[in-house]
Amino acid sequence: MEKFSLYDLLGLLLPGVLFLHFLGILNNLFVKANIDFPDTGLDLGIYICFSLILGAILYSASFYLTQFSFYRKMLYKPTGTIFMDNHRLRNQLDKKMNEISLAWFGKNLFLPQGDESESDKEELDLLCKLREDFYDRMYYTLELSKNNEHPKTFQSFYFFFRQLVLACFILLLLSVVLYGLSCLNAQSLSKPDWGSLTAFASLIILILITSIILARWYRKRMVEKMYWFFYIYINQVNNKINE
Repeated sequence: MEKFSLYDLLGLLLPGVLFLHFLGILNNLFVKANIDFPDTGLDLGIYICFSLILGAILYSASFYLTQFSFYRKMLYKPTGTIFMDNHRLRNQLDKKMNEISLAWFGKNLFLPQGDESESDKEELDLLCKLREDFYDRMYYTLELSKNNEHPKTFQSFYFFFRQLVLACFILLLLSVVLYGLSCLNAQSLSKPDWGSLTAFASLIILILITSIILARWYRKRMVEKMYWFFYIYINQVNNKINE
């Protein structure tokens, strides 16, 4: 069986572990029933299973949220847009990428900035879609040839911080709901110490802001690395053919 990868660790397990840990803190604040870290093999196995389940839920939900514009603007800038905005990268890679896009899709996808601004909205939307398709095909080409390990590391960190952003939003929402219920003495909830609740909320907000910044940075680096590795891979393949 293939070993547990960094991608799985950062994309699924660790976000679930952190989310479960902070749920335990919320439980202690409002219910006063301590949830300690497991100290037996069976308990640890159950803890890991729950962490994986929660991590998988965060992973799937974060992909679902990409259909909403506010989420896309915050964390899911299109890969094609990231490439088009990087003029230093484009100056070196545009020619080769257009050769590939012409072979794959029958048209140049990476137009000069002036030419793109003159295109109508329908044409621009089509170009954006095809650039995303280009990235997907590029990604799986590198995956098949096992040449994307380094870019995939950046992708793994991006997923980690993206999942943390969603987890923080959920935790803040739960804090508000539980505090409201505790004020109404609902479900036998204890009203937490205001200082402890403020400290918890401040920590979550700090993690949220930091995770948004880091997720954006890692997504940009992920795209840059993916294009560079594909560029190098294509040149290597062409050199072998010409030998």
